[in-house]
Amino acid sequence: MTETLIKKRKILIAEDDDQSAELLKMILERAGYSPDVVYNGKKAYSAIKEKKYDVLLTDWMMPQMDGIELIRKVRENIPNPPVIIVITALSSQDARKHALNSGADDFLAKPYKPKDILEKVEDLFSIIEQKLPKAVPLSPIVSDENPPFTGICIAASSGGPQAVFKIISSIPFLRESAVFIVQHGPQWALQDMAFNWNRYCKMEVKLGSHGAKIRPGNIYLAPGKCHMIIEQGPLQINLVDGPPENFVKPAADPLFRSVAKCFGRFSVSVVLSGMGCDGALGSLHISAASGVVIAQSPETSLVKFMPMTAMETVPDALCIPLDKISDAIVKYSTEQSKKLNN
Repeated sequence: MTETLIKKRKILIAEDDDQSAELLKMILERAGYSPDVVYNGKKAYSAIKEKKYDVLLTDWMMPQMDGIELIRKVRENIPNPPVIIVITALSSQDARKHALNSGADDFLAKPYKPKDILEKVEDLFSIIEQKLPKAVPLSPIVSDENPPFTGICIAASSGGPQAVFKIISSIPFLRESAVFIVQHGPQWALQDMAFNWNRYCKMEVKLGSHGAKIRPGNIYLAPGKCHMIIEQGPLQINLVDGPPENFVKPAADPLFRSVAKCFGRFSVSVVLSGMGCDGALGSLHISAASGVVIAQSPETSLVKFMPMTAMETVPDALCIPLDKISDAIVKYSTEQSKKLNN
């Protein structure tokens, strides 16, 4: 990576402890960055309003405005907000979950090693700067036979947990559809999401497990550290420990491709809030199979890049506000189910 590219990347540190701020600044400067430093959340918010930053590294407990309030204000009010990493001494799983649910992209507990922060920053920059591969027009995908029920696949990343929960807690029991979800995140967070979501949904939420037979009326969430794909005859889940796609694992594109192959025109893809372009090329496969492609409207997305790239890639994608997506899923899955049974 060139020194010029590194210096172009704008990083803001929000940390009220002088020593912690100086340590973080030194680590980044040694790697070639030129970070700015502020000492509370209020000043950080003002700085982000005045200047475009690529990454915000924020402490949690700060005077005047804490890190969680800062994240929420940035997500709600700043167009094209920076990537956000929470760096805090609060290291419990509940703290991690609260930070991610508030809109943080990643979480790092103190004390940390210099390589830990540099790896997280570089990983997030890789996603931010990812170039969507040129979408090659696909030939129509035609299934050899109709599936036994319809397939709905959902992709989400930063800002996604709240969006996914809003949707799946609102849909009724779909007795003739199965739902598959890829939410970018660490393994522990995905396990926690499956457990908590299951308490509020009319359909049972399960972590996908290798070889599990797929049943309609269920929601399958991809577990961490592997891709989840659907295999034919009979329909079952396959967990693949392959390389990351779109710099993430699990990734939505492998799932979407397999759903297009297995469910054909009886499929729906939904791309929600997130960084990068995961789900865009996969949705192109859903479209080629004559399925329905839905993208969350950017103005209702905490992070708009994933739905925007899906709309750019799939010309016939439906742009729908978050609060209308559950109704759209019910509408199209019901229509598909009727055609399947005729």
